[in-house]
Amino acid sequence: MQERTELVYATPESTLHPREELARWMEDTFARLGVHVERNVRPVAVHPEERYIETHLGTRIPFDLFVSIPPHRGARVVEAANLPHSNGFVPVDPATGRLPERDNVYVICDAALTPWCKTGSTAHFMAETLVENLVHRPEDREEIARFDGNTAFFLFESFDRASFVTFAGEEGARISPPSPLFAAAKFAYDEAYWLEVLGLI
Repeated sequence: MQERTELVYATPESTLHPREELARWMEDTFARLGVHVERNVRPVAVHPEERYIETHLGTRIPFDLFVSIPPHRGARVVEAANLPHSNGFVPVDPATGRLPERDNVYVICDAALTPWCKTGSTAHFMAETLVENLVHRPEDREEIARFDGNTAFFLFESFDRASFVTFAGEEGARISPPSPLFAAAKFAYDEAYWLEVLGLI
């Protein structure tokens, strides 16, 4: 099947990822797996009957199966909460998650407008910073904990091979070589996470 399949990755950006290390990883992996990349492409129309995408340049990208990721936006509950926002994301201090206009409002991860990745680990680590600062408030102590964008996640190149990625702030990303071990670790973690939530481990 793979020999008879052509994969095309189209992006409106000039680079595959804002972080240089991840962009380079994607380029190398796509090249090795035979994935064709179309950069600076913005779709303006999809023609399902004719099976092609029309781009803002007037070009066409044919397809048999079209998978699209729409522009990311925040939750509607944020838009309805009478908070300042941009497309549903609340602009906050990225180091603390605090809303500048309201001293008692904090917003983290998916709902926050920050430069950080929107991964589960980012939410976890940012929540730790938030809790550390919140316990100081009843005692009128200064909020000294600061979040630096620390994140970690698995990056799959196939169902049974994955890399492990970590980085924080402006430091370079560390990307492990792809391995079945990391894929197995991710699947095991998924199962263990919900057991932990249920209080079983």
